[in-house]
Amino acid sequence: MDNNPRSVQMYLQEEKVVVPSTDKVSLEARLYRGTQRKHTCIVLTHPYGPLGGNLDNNVVKALFDNFASQGFMTVRFNFRGSGRSTGRASWKGQGEADDVLAICNYVRSKKEIAPQNIVLCGYSYGSVAAGAITRQVPELAGFISISYPSGVLWFLTFFGSNKLKQQLCEIPSTVPKLFISGTKDSFTSEANFQKFIAELPSENRSVVSVADATHFWQNQENLVVAHVNQWMGRTGLNAKSMKAATAAALKVSPAVTATRGLSSPISPASPWTPADDGT
Repeated sequence: MDNNPRSVQMYLQEEKVVVPSTDKVSLEARLYRGTQRKHTCIVLTHPYGPLGGNLDNNVVKALFDNFASQGFMTVRFNFRGSGRSTGRASWKGQGEADDVLAICNYVRSKKEIAPQNIVLCGYSYGSVAAGAITRQVPELAGFISISYPSGVLWFLTFFGSNKLKQQLCEIPSTVPKLFISGTKDSFTSEANFQKFIAELPSENRSVVSVADATHFWQNQENLVVAHVNQWMGRTGLNAKSMKAATAAALKVSPAVTATRGLSSPISPASPWTPADDGT
């Protein structure tokens, strides 16, 4: 748990829930109900479970701190076979995709908290699973991919990468998308990442290559958070009301944003504060 008093308070407010998925799997999940932005739910997905990925991953926790601090409803969970979630990891990613959809369906089914918007935010393998189910989430308002493992996708999905890439291409063109990768990612070279991006539809797509960042973002988590916050503000997804969010979304024109850095420098050591969210 983070030593930051604000973070400690948010972690204490997380609800431990068990969410049923396919194949009789039960998912261990943590739900933060949110405050001023609870109309939007951020679903966080972690890296490859068999290699140690789980809901306590450094990037996942940094993103949780960030979104919960801004009052978003936020969910993090363990894929099948990770942590206290039952079952085992799948060979081709379908099971994990089912798990993401199960989490989305869970929050949608709870009348007292049902969000009007859902933003899928995946890190590494988590963005693969999240990208596979976007067509099945009517409330989808945004998609964030951090360190998409395109260079080793064939290995992680037992040669099922073509289907998963096709599903990623099917994200509705009206949904804003953000892809972040480091230029020193040991699993996906910068050239491979750019080739992967070039194969995706360009509508409403933003792309960020972070100089000298690695796949694991150790001591670089604030760079991820800073880019995500900047994009959330630009797309209007950080609005405090549905009316404002809708108005902002209508002003966003489909475009490709390619950048190697932020519009204003942010040091990896600089802590994120609520003032950074543009409100």
